[in-house]
Formats: sequence, C-alpha cells, structure tokens
Amino acid sequence: MNSNVQQVIIYHNPSCGTSRNTLALIRKAGIEPQVIEYLVTPPSRKVLIDLIKSMAITPRALLREKGTPYQALDLSNPKWTDEQLIDYMLTHPILINRPIVVAPLGTKLCRPSELVLEILPERQTPEVRRLAPIVSESHIFDLAKVLMDCVEGGASVSFMQPLSTETAQAFWRQVAEAVFKGERALLVAEDALGIVGTVQLVLSQPENQPHRADLSKMLVHRRARRMGIGALLLQAAQREALDCGKTLLVLDTAGAEAARLYERHGWQRCGVIPGYALLPKGGLCDTTVYYLHIKS
Repeated sequence: MNSNVQQVIIYHNPSCGTSRNTLALIRKAGIEPQVIEYLVTPPSRKVLIDLIKSMAITPRALLREKGTPYQALDLSNPKWTDEQLIDYMLTHPILINRPIVVAPLGTKLCRPSELVLEILPERQTPEVRRLAPIVSESHIFDLAKVLMDCVEGGASVSFMQPLSTETAQAFWRQVAEAVFKGERALLVAEDALGIVGTVQLVLSQPENQPHRADLSKMLVHRRARRMGIGALLLQAAQREALDCGKTLLVLDTAGAEAARLYERHGWQRCGVIPGYALLPKGGLCDTTVYYLHIKS
C-alpha cells in the first residue's frame, strides 16, 4: 500500500441519490474513501469553513433548499452574513448541500455526481507480484478482507456466510505455511490502497504429475471489479507456472463471469459437475472444469 496517496473523503448522505451515485463513482475508480455521514457526524466550524474555502464558493452557495428549513428560516433573505449562514448550517446540518468530496486534485460539491471525476487521481493499473517466501500478517489481514468481500458477494469459494474475520485469517495462515514450504505460489494484485485481488498455484502434486499445477482461489474485491484485474492475475499465474516448470494447469469455477475470462484466455472446457458445492447462502451450484497447456 502506498502511504503517500491522499485519502479521499466524501461528506455523504445515504438517503440522497446524487450522494450515492458519487460514492459509487469513487469506488468504481478503485478507491475506497473515508465516508463521513455528516448528518450523524457534522463538521466542526473550522472544517466547514475550510471546505468552503477549498471549493472557492460562498457559504450561501453551499446551502440546500429542498427538504430543509431553508424557507422557514428565511435564508433567501440577503440580510444574513456569511458567519450567520455558517451558524445555521452547523445548527441544521441538513442545510449543507451534498455530497462534498475532498480528493487529491481538489474539493468539490459534486452535483452532478460526474464532477467527482475531475478531482480523482488517474486510475493506476494494479501491480501483480508473488508473495514468497514469507506472507506477512499485514498481507493476511488484506487477503482476509478480499476473501470476506467475495463470500459476502456470493462467490462459491469454499466458505459459507457469514464468514468471520478469524476464519478468513486462519485460512490465509494455512496458505502462508504452504507458500513457505514451496507447496503453493501466491500472487496478489495491489493498488494504492492495498491488495485487491489474488490467485494461487497449487504446485505440490503427486510424483507422477510433476508437470501439473492447480489454479485456485481467483479472488477480486468488488471495489476493483471490471478493471481487468482478473486477466492480470491469470496472465501472471500462467507465467509463474512456467517459471515453476509447470506446463499443464487445471481449475474449476462456479462463476459464469470467471468462465468467460478463462475461455477468452484459451482455457479448454472439460465439462460440468452438477450440484458440486453449496453457495454461500445455501443451495447447490454446479462447477465447470477447465485445463490449459502452456508453453514458453
């Protein structure tokens, strides 16, 4: 994780469609912002004044009329000073228009939502690397969050809902032990905020199959979906397999989107096993088996 990346902050009202859309755009950009529900935790006077100055607007320009006591308080009257308008916003936070986003390239009242794109940093391609021979506790913490998010999102990856932090971290500690022993290769995709995806190669196989590895636990956090991370992980895993002397890869998947990814990259479909496993919320699902011969 790059500690030099400035935190993105959104002053958010979850009941507001524009605010929800803005938050979704930030997350689609691969950023998990600090979300401040300002009706629950209003800004201090200093913070509010600083936000107004950063946006280069007047306090009056930040006032919200719809669904607020704006009319009842006669706030359209030009007699009110900037200080008085700020007092009203602090007393009645609903008067603060939303959402306000603080980002590396500036601070904006994002109405319409698309204005947020002007102040977000350019999306960077996540870096994919192999963790070896040591998988640290910080890695285990991040990997557990990715696994828990995928299970919460309905992915059939050996775990049921709800998946506890303790269970998720225990799984990754088992993986870390296998990595240390050279039995598995663990690859991760990282962006500025940490690990967003991972995949494993199960290298330890029977002695009559030294050329084979299993591709396992391809996981991508929902905040980083549709950014090509699955393809990056898959290509890196295939290169890593060759470096480890493996020329045949095998996997199974229950996800239609994952199946399309594998097929686009030349994996051959063997067939479907009906009722192979339970979905995280219960109910049987099928799995599809694939293989790939790789060569340098």
